[in-house]
Amino acid sequence: MARQLSRIEQGFGHTYDCKLCGGKVEQDNVKSYQAIRTLPKQKSLEHEIPNLENTRTGLIRIGTFSSSRVHSIGKLPGLYLVHRRCAQMIRHAAGCTKPRVSLLTLISILSPTAPVDSSNFKPLSNLDGDLFATIFDPCPTIITQQIGNDVSFRKLLHNLPPELLSLILPSCQAEHALAITVGLPEVYFNQVIRDDIARQRITVGIQATRLLHDQSHDEVYAEKNVKLSANMTAVFVSLGGEIYLQDIRERSSCGKPSKHYKDFSLDTGPQLLALQVDHLGIRNIAFGLGKDKKPQWLRDENRLVNIFVDRAATGSFASIRIVSDPIKIRMIDIAVPDRSNHPHPRPLMPYHRGIWVPYSVQTTRKPYLQVEGYFEPSYVEFSTCKSVYLSYRYYGGICGIFNESGEGREEVPLGNRREMRTVRLIGLYSHAIPGGELSFIQIRTDDGSFLPLLPDVSPYEVIDKQEHIKVKGVWWGATSYQFYFNVVY
Repeated sequence: MARQLSRIEQGFGHTYDCKLCGGKVEQDNVKSYQAIRTLPKQKSLEHEIPNLENTRTGLIRIGTFSSSRVHSIGKLPGLYLVHRRCAQMIRHAAGCTKPRVSLLTLISILSPTAPVDSSNFKPLSNLDGDLFATIFDPCPTIITQQIGNDVSFRKLLHNLPPELLSLILPSCQAEHALAITVGLPEVYFNQVIRDDIARQRITVGIQATRLLHDQSHDEVYAEKNVKLSANMTAVFVSLGGEIYLQDIRERSSCGKPSKHYKDFSLDTGPQLLALQVDHLGIRNIAFGLGKDKKPQWLRDENRLVNIFVDRAATGSFASIRIVSDPIKIRMIDIAVPDRSNHPHPRPLMPYHRGIWVPYSVQTTRKPYLQVEGYFEPSYVEFSTCKSVYLSYRYYGGICGIFNESGEGREEVPLGNRREMRTVRLIGLYSHAIPGGELSFIQIRTDDGSFLPLLPDVSPYEVIDKQEHIKVKGVWWGATSYQFYFNVVY
C-alpha cells in the first residue's frame, strides 16, 4: 500500500517560475499569478492577490504569510507560484466548473522528473487558451466553426502528404502550429506538443484533471514497495502525446486495468533495472537484457538515447521501490536496504557508454529524495585526456570535472592517456558551510600517486569514501550547493 512521501521537508521561499507551464513569472505583475502552499491541508491562498513588498529579495506577502526568493537547501519551497491564466486555461479546457483536482495535485504531476532546457521556451497566449478549449471540447465552438467553414483550407491540410505536414508544423509559430492541428488526426497534435514543453505540460494538466475528476487520489507524492513475482502487469497512461508508466502490480485475473497495459513474466529474480525517463515521467522499463545485450523494453517504442540502468550488487532483487505523483510513476529504485538513502537525482546516459554506478557519492546522512529524480550528467573519459581540470567552490569541494582548461580550473596532470585508472571519491559534511556538503576526487597518476592532494578533512564528517579500479571515466552534475558524481567502468 502506498504512503505519502514524507522524506522531503517543507522549507521557505519560492521561485519566480510558473509550476504549471514552466515559464517565467513577472514578480511586479502580482495580478498575473497566485500562490499555492506546497503541502496538503494547508491554508488556501488561491484567491489571494500577492503584495510585492521588496523587489530586490522578491518578498511577497499573502494575507499573513510572507515569502522571499530564497532557496531552502534540500527542502520543498514554502510556496509555489502559478500563472492565473494557466490555471484558468486548464480548468476551462477540462470542462470542470467546480474542480475536484487541486492546483497542488497538478503541480505534483507537472513538476519535472528531470531538468529541461528552457532556452527555447515558447510563452502561452490567449489564443492557446481558446485552442485548448476547442481541441478538448466535444461540442463545436466558434473556432472550429470558423476553421470548418474555410473549406479550401481544410481540404488543403487534409490532402497534404503526412510527411509534408509533419515538416511544416515545426516551422510554424507555436500557437499557429497548434491551430493547424484542430480537426486533424490526433497524431499531429501530439507531434506539436511533444516538441513544446509549455503546451505539453498544459495538455497533461487538462488530461489529468479529467482523468482524476471522479477518482480518489493523492495531492502530492507517494511511495510503496512492490514485490516482484512470476506474473506481473505494467499499467501505462497516455498523457501529453506520450505513454507513461502508471503502475506495476502482480497480475490479476479480474479484468484489465486499462487499454495501456503490458503483462510480463519474471521466471527468475531480475538482476537489472532499466528505465527510459523524460521530463514528465518514466516512458519504458526493462528487467533484463536481450541477446543483443541491450535492455528488453516492455514497450516497443524506444526514442530516448539516454537511459537509467541499475544492477543488483550480487545475485538478484525481489522488490522495487516506486515513487509516484497522483497519476504516474516518477522514480523506481531497486528495493535493497543498503540503498535506501542513496541520493537522487540519478544519471541518464547512453547504454553503450559502459557500466556506471547509478547513484552519487553521499554527502549527508539525512534521508532525502529529490523530486527531480534524474538528470543528464557531464562525462569525462580518461582515454581522451592527459590531464583533468577541476573547479572548486569558494568554501572548498569540487563543483566541476573537465577535460579542458578554463577560467578558475586547476589542472591535475595524469601522464599518458590510459583507457582505465583508479579513482577515489570522497563525500564530506559540515554544518559550518552553505548546504553542508563537500565532494572530492583523487585520480591515480602514472607515477602511482593520487592527485590532487586532499586538504585537511578533520573538521568534517566523512560520509562516504569509495575507491574504484579499472575506471573508464567519471559522470557528474552540480547545483548551487550540491555535487553529484561517480564512475563509469
